[in-house]
Amino acid sequence: MDCKEHDTIAKALVREHPLVDPEFSVMVYDMFCVLNAFQFADSSQADMNAFFFELDLFKKRWLEKTRSEQMHEMIDICTDNLREDLRKSFCESFIVDDAE
Repeated sequence: MDCKEHDTIAKALVREHPLVDPEFSVMVYDMFCVLNAFQFADSSQADMNAFFFELDLFKKRWLEKTRSEQMHEMIDICTDNLREDLRKSFCESFIVDDAE
C-alpha cells in the first residue's frame, strides 16, 4: 500500500471513527497495517521492505510528532471532512430546489 492510499483510508476512518474516538481509530488502523505487513513478511509472502515502510509510517505519525502536531493534523482532517460534507449538503439541496 502506498502512502497516498494509506492516508486516504486514515482520513475515511476519522470520518467514520468506528472505535468512537477518531484519533484512536486511526492509530489502531496504523498499528494493524504494521502487524499485517510483519505477518506477510514473516511468512515469506512479501519482503521486509513493506513491513519497514509501514513501521516508518507509524513512527512518523505517532512517535516523531509532538502532541500539538498530531492535534493540528487531526483538526485539518476533520475540517476537510466538514468542508466536503457541507459541499455535498449544499449540492443536494441545490439539486432538490431546482427539481421543484
